[in-house]
Amino acid sequence: MKLSYHELNTKSAQNSSRLREAVFGLGDGVVSTLGAVTGISVGTGSKFVVLLSGLVVIAVESLSMAAGTYLSSKSERELLERYLEEEKWQIKNHPEQEEEELKEIYTKKGFTKKEVDIIVARLMKNPAVMLEEMAYHELKIISENLEQPSSNALIMGVSYILGGVIPLSAYFIFGLSNALWVSIVLSVIVLFAVGAYKTKLTHKNPWKSGFEMMSVSLGAALIGYAIAKLAGVYVPMI
Repeated sequence: MKLSYHELNTKSAQNSSRLREAVFGLGDGVVSTLGAVTGISVGTGSKFVVLLSGLVVIAVESLSMAAGTYLSSKSERELLERYLEEEKWQIKNHPEQEEEELKEIYTKKGFTKKEVDIIVARLMKNPAVMLEEMAYHELKIISENLEQPSSNALIMGVSYILGGVIPLSAYFIFGLSNALWVSIVLSVIVLFAVGAYKTKLTHKNPWKSGFEMMSVSLGAALIGYAIAKLAGVYVPMI
C-alpha cells in the first residue's frame, strides 16, 4: 500500500531518530569498551581483570546511556508538548490573532488573497488541523514526530551492549596478546561497516562515512590506550 506524504514524513522522522540512537549506541559501545579493555589489558596484563572490567563497563554504561536517552527524550517531548498546549490555548482564546498570523504566513508563501482566504477559512473550521498548521509554521513542530522516550532508550541500550560485546569477545577466545589485536581489528571493521551502512538513509558516500566513523571513534579509543601505557610506566603497582 502506498503511503501518503504525511505518513512518509512521519516514518522518515522515526527512522532518523532510531538511526541516531542505534549509531550512537553501537559506536559508543565499541569505542568505550575497546578503550577500556585495551587500556586495562596493557596496564594490568591480566585476562581475568580485562574480562571482568569489560563486562562491568558494558553493563553499567548501557544502563546509563539508556537512562540518559530516556530522560533527555522525555524532557524534549514534554517541552514540545507544552508549546503545543500553549498554541492550542491561543487558537481557542484568540482565534482572530491566529487567523491573521496564518494569512500572513500563506501570503508570504506566494498565495493570492483569494487563495489565502479560502485556505484560512477552511482551517479555522477545524481546530485540530489548525493546530497542526500553526505548530508547523510557527514552532516547526510535527506532533507525530515527537520523541519516543521508551523506544529510544531501548534502542540505545541494546545497541550499546552489541557494540561493547564486539571488542570484548576476542578476550573470551584468544590469549591476552592476540586478543588485543583481534579486538582492535574487529572494532575497526564494525565501525567502518556502521558508518557505511547509515548512508542507506543519509545517501552520503559510504566509503567516506565509514572512514569518518572509524577514524573518529578509534581516535577516542587510542587515548585510552595512551593513558594506560603512561600509567603503566609512571604509576607504581600496589
